[in-house]
Amino acid sequence: MSFKQLQVNLCTLGARCQYTCNIMSFFRYFSVLVIGTFIEGFRSDPCSSYTSITGQYQRSTGYVMQSTDIAISDNFLSEGWYRFDSGAGNNMVTQAPSITQCGTIYPIWLQGALPSDADGEVSRTACIVGFNGPCSKTITIKVKSCGNYRVYYLVPVPQTSTGYCIGENSPCPEGKTSKTGFTPCQDIIPKSTNPSVKVSLENKQNLNIPLLKPVEPVFKCLFDEPSGGPYWYDTYWYINMDTVKVVKSQLHNSNQSWLYPNDWVDIYDLNMVVQCSVRVRQFEKGIPGHHNYSENFPAGMFPSSFSHELKEGDTISIKLTVTVPLGCFDINHQNNCKTSIFLLTPEYRSSTNSCKPLSKQGDLAFDEKGCGIVIESSTWWEEKILNVTGKSDGLINYPRDRNLNIKLGSITNSPDDPSKVWYDFTMPDIKIRLHDKDERMKNKLCYADTDPRMKTFDGKSWTASLAGEFVMYRDTQRRIAVHAIFSSCRWTDWNHEGYCGCGIAVRVENSLFAYRTCERISNHYSKPLIHHDTVYHICDDRHMVVDIGNPYSSITLPNGAQVKYKIGQNWLYEIHITPSIFDEGNVEGLCGNPNSDMSDDFILQGTRVSTLNSRDFQASWRVDINSTESLFGTNAMFNNNNFQLPRYCDCAEEIKNNENSISKYHTAKCSVASSAIMCSQTTPNSLTSTCTHYQNRYKRNSNKMDFKRLIEKRSAESDEVIEIMPLTIDPSFDPNFIPPTPSWKNGWNESTALEHCENIILNNPARRSCQNYIPMKESTDISIEQCVLDIRDSGTTAFSKHTLESLNHFCFDQIKKYEKYHLSNGTERSTERASVVDAIGKLVCPNDCSSHGVCSAGI
Repeated sequence: MSFKQLQVNLCTLGARCQYTCNIMSFFRYFSVLVIGTFIEGFRSDPCSSYTSITGQYQRSTGYVMQSTDIAISDNFLSEGWYRFDSGAGNNMVTQAPSITQCGTIYPIWLQGALPSDADGEVSRTACIVGFNGPCSKTITIKVKSCGNYRVYYLVPVPQTSTGYCIGENSPCPEGKTSKTGFTPCQDIIPKSTNPSVKVSLENKQNLNIPLLKPVEPVFKCLFDEPSGGPYWYDTYWYINMDTVKVVKSQLHNSNQSWLYPNDWVDIYDLNMVVQCSVRVRQFEKGIPGHHNYSENFPAGMFPSSFSHELKEGDTISIKLTVTVPLGCFDINHQNNCKTSIFLLTPEYRSSTNSCKPLSKQGDLAFDEKGCGIVIESSTWWEEKILNVTGKSDGLINYPRDRNLNIKLGSITNSPDDPSKVWYDFTMPDIKIRLHDKDERMKNKLCYADTDPRMKTFDGKSWTASLAGEFVMYRDTQRRIAVHAIFSSCRWTDWNHEGYCGCGIAVRVENSLFAYRTCERISNHYSKPLIHHDTVYHICDDRHMVVDIGNPYSSITLPNGAQVKYKIGQNWLYEIHITPSIFDEGNVEGLCGNPNSDMSDDFILQGTRVSTLNSRDFQASWRVDINSTESLFGTNAMFNNNNFQLPRYCDCAEEIKNNENSISKYHTAKCSVASSAIMCSQTTPNSLTSTCTHYQNRYKRNSNKMDFKRLIEKRSAESDEVIEIMPLTIDPSFDPNFIPPTPSWKNGWNESTALEHCENIILNNPARRSCQNYIPMKESTDISIEQCVLDIRDSGTTAFSKHTLESLNHFCFDQIKKYEKYHLSNGTERSTERASVVDAIGKLVCPNDCSSHGVCSAGI
C-alpha cells in the first residue's frame, strides 16, 4: 500500500482520527521539502559539467564566410551546457555582427551584459541576425561565469545556417604572429635554422626485455637554435618526397621530433631519400615561420657509382657506403649483431649445380666469401668493398660487349635487430659494361705435333730437336704449369732418329695430372710402357677439370686455358694448349707469350733475352727429372706454404629464404688461381678423386710425391692393379744430341710430298669451310710444311692424317670461339639451318660426331 492510500484510509475513521490525520499531513509536507532540497543540492554544477567546443575560431566576428565554406548550423546542437575554447576568444559577443560573419549566414549574439561570478547562473536573450534586422528572432539561453571562463546553456536554433557567435579575434595573417596565433598580432622575425638529417643508434623505447638495452637507428633533424630564444619548432619529415611525420611546437632538440623506425619501417625500404624541414614559432601557439629544408639524406647502402666499366679478366673494387646503422638487441653486444646483404641472382643467371660451359655460369665473379656484404652493428659506418672480376666466357662475343647487372639485397630478417630497418632491403642494380677481351686470343694455339713439330702461341713454327722433360707452359703469377716429355720414337719397323711426345703433365697448386707412355728418356730407342702411367692427384676438384676421352683428352685449367692431347699407339701425336685472356703477359715456356708479338717467342728461361736459335731456346726450358721442378720425376715438390691464390665465386645461385648468413651462402662454386670460374663438379666422363685418396703414395716428407705408385691398368679385360716404375733416363742419354736430318726415301721427294700434302689439306672440306669464317692461310701453310717434313722423316704418309686432324681441330676450336657462329640461321622452324659450329663440326668429325664436335669413334 502506498503512503497516500494509507493516509486516506486513516482519515475516514471519523473524529477520533483527526489528530492522527493532521500529523500525517505534516510529515508529508516535510518529506517533500527535504527530498526537493536534497535533489537541488546534488544537481551538477555547469562549471564542471559541460561539453567543450574547441578550435572553432570561425565562430569569431573576425571571420567572414568564404565562398567555399560550409555555414555553421547549430540547429543540430543538443540542448545543454557548453564551453568554448578558441584562440579567437571564448565569450559570446554582445554586439550585433553582420550577416555571414562568425562562420555562418545568420549569426546569434547576446543581448545584455555577460554575467560576473557574483551573478551566478542567469538567463539571457539571444538575437538571431537576419535580413530584417540585427534581432529578427530571439531565443532564451543561460550563462554562468566560472572564474576565468564562462559556460552557456544553449538550445538548438530554429533554422539552418545559423550559429552562435563566439569571440572577436581573427588568425594572424602571413608574416604576423602572437602568443595565441590570433589578433592582436606582431611581425614575425624570420629565423633560419639550416637543419641537417643525421642518424644514430638510440635506446629503443617500450620494449619490455629485462636486463637488455636494445638500440635502434633514429633520424634526427639537427640545427643550432637561433639567437633570442627559446623558440618552439615544428618538424616535418619526408621520405621519397612523401610527408611521413609532423611534430609541432616542440622545444629545441626534443626527442619527440625524431623519426623512429615505427614511423616508416612498414611502409618504406632502404635505399630511400630522407629529408626534414623546420618552422620556428616565437610562441608555443604562435604562427610558425617559413620552412627551413635540409639537404636530401640517402638512407641505406650506396655504391661509389651505379655504373662501371670492366674488361674480361680484370677486377674492380666497388666501394659501398652504409649510411644507416644496424640496430641491436643489446647495446653491449653490438659486435654480435649482424645482417647479411646478399648478391641476389637475376632471373637470367643460371645455376651452377651442374658443370655447364663457362658462358652459362654467369659473367661476373667475386672473391671468396664475396657473395654479399656483412653489416655489423658495432662497425656499421665502415666502408664496404665488393671486388668484381669480369669472367672470360671463352667466346668472342656478339655483340662485342655485354651489359650486366649486380643486384644486392636482404630477403631475410636479421634476428639480432628488433627494429627491422634492414629487412627486405634491395639496392638498385649496379650496371656493369663488360668489355670482351677474348678476341685477343683468336687463332692462338701452341702445339707439339708428331715429331714434334712445334708452334708458339703467336704462330712461330719450329721443330723440337732435343729430348727430355720441357716446360711447355708456365704461369708466372700462379702455380700452374704444363710439361711434356720428348723421347726417341724409333721402333723396330721404323728406323727413325727423331723424337716424339710420350708424356704430358699438368700442375695446378698441389694438384697434378700426368700421363706417360714411355719408360725412359732416350736419344736412340724407345721403350713404351706396357700399361700407360696415369697420375691423378687432385687435391681440389676446382683446380682443373680432366676429361679422359679416346683418342682426345682435355684438361681445363682454372684460368680458362685448355690442354688437349691425342694418344696414338704409344705416343702423344698432338699436344695442344689454347691460352686464355689471363695468359697474355703472364706465361712463359716453349709456347711463348700470347701477346701477338712473334719477336719475343724465343725468350730463354730465366732471362729477358730472345734468341733466334730454336735449339738454345728449347734447351733453356729443359727440366732435370731428378729436380724438384720436375712433374714426372720422383722428387717433385708441392709446397704451397708461401703461396696462396685468391678464390673467386660465381654467385650464380639464389640465396634461400631460410639463410641469413653469408658464411652459409656457398651455393656459388669457387675456384682457385683466377676468375675463369670452373664448376666444382666434373663432367660425366671425368675422373673424380681427392688428395686424401693418394696419401699412401707420399713419403715421410709430405711435400714430396712417391711415383712408385699403383695405377689403373688401361686394359678392358683385366682389373689387375700393376706397379709402375718411375721415369728414368737412358744411361747413354746425351742431352745435347741432335738427331741427323733425315734424307728422302721410299721414292719420295720434296715435290711429290708437297703435291700430296697440298692435295689432302687444301681440298679438305672442313678447312675449306673454315676459311670462309676465320683466317686459315697461315695455319694451312704451316700444316703443309709439317706434312712434307713428316713424309721426309718417315718415308710414309702415315703421319699426314695426324697433321690434317690437327689442322681441322684448330679450325673447329677457333670457330667455336665466336659466339655468332653458335647461332642458328633463320628464325622459322621450317627454314632454320644448322649453325656454323654444327656444320663444321660434322665436317671435322664425319664418322661419329657429338654436337660439340667431340669424336667418340673414328677420326
